[in-house]
Amino acid sequence: MTYKEWAGKYYDSAQGVKDRLEETRRKLKTAVGEEAVLLTARIRVLTQMYYDCMDTYHLLVVREGDVD
Repeated sequence: MTYKEWAGKYYDSAQGVKDRLEETRRKLKTAVGEEAVLLTARIRVLTQMYYDCMDTYHLLVVREGDVD
């Protein structure tokens, strides 16, 4: 697997996490009580996962450029 392919997998994963994040944010709008607290915590985790995937994607893209 090349760095470009590997980066693409991280990008795809980031988009999947982003979709889930948007869905969770929509649910939070109508949530109350404990459900709202849990969804807020989930949003924090998903946001960090998204940033981690995108950071890794960018690092791999840069690495691909160094190899050529």
